[in-house]
Amino acid sequence: CELSQEKPTWTFRPQKVGKQDCTLLLNTICLGDKAKEEMNLVEILPPASQDDRKRKPITLASLRASVLP
Repeated sequence: CELSQEKPTWTFRPQKVGKQDCTLLLNTICLGDKAKEEMNLVEILPPASQDDRKRKPITLASLRASVLP
């Protein structure tokens, strides 16, 4: 998928047939040439558990255009 200012989020919906466990594999995380000079975060938001109704995001990548090659 490609995220942008117009489409800032994407939801992974695993198939519910068969296994309970699913794997999300990210091959590349990068910024495009039009990325703003700001902190760009790639996060996952796991489902809320029975014990804790607050879902805390897990940061996978933190990108800023000025520090990338």
